[in-house]
Amino acid sequence: MFTAVKDAMSSKAAQSFVNARFERYGKVLELKIDSKRKTVAVVCLLHGEPEPITLSVGKYIIEEVGGKKYIWAA
Repeated sequence: MFTAVKDAMSSKAAQSFVNARFERYGKVLELKIDSKRKTVAVVCLLHGEPEPITLSVGKYIIEEVGGKKYIWAA
């Protein structure tokens, strides 16, 4: 239960973060993180495109490099 709430909150925060940096290309309509399975699904509507696209990351890892955390597709 706690994991689902944490994932929902993380997903919303990540969606806002990505939208702020992605706005020149389009808009993130939905972003879902599943921390238990280490997966991410993103639905984006790109400028000029009639239909949204879905990007799925089947496995991700979080690494710390030089005191900063990075997310990589595995």
